[in-house]
Amino acid sequence: MMKNRVKEKLKNGEKTVGAFVGIYSPEMVEMLGHAGFDFLVIDDEHGAFSPRDLENMIRAAECVDLFVLPTTLPAFKRRWTEGRKESRYRW
Repeated sequence: MMKNRVKEKLKNGEKTVGAFVGIYSPEMVEMLGHAGFDFLVIDDEHGAFSPRDLENMIRAAECVDLFVLPTTLPAFKRRWTEGRKESRYRW
């Protein structure tokens, strides 16, 4: 499981910068990481992502050490974990 840098920064009184991503673009996710963003939220409520799309977006975020904040939306959880025995993310 990934280390939660966002939580650590907040505990230390530091500011964090994040983005909501509502379009499918692993390249944009990588650019956000290189630009210094700390986290991103994949907006699956308004976007149409397949489980494979979600996996690619999350994989791109992990490559640049961006923390993906889990959403409380049941559809996101269901779509991300469907077909998997266990998820790397704890909901």
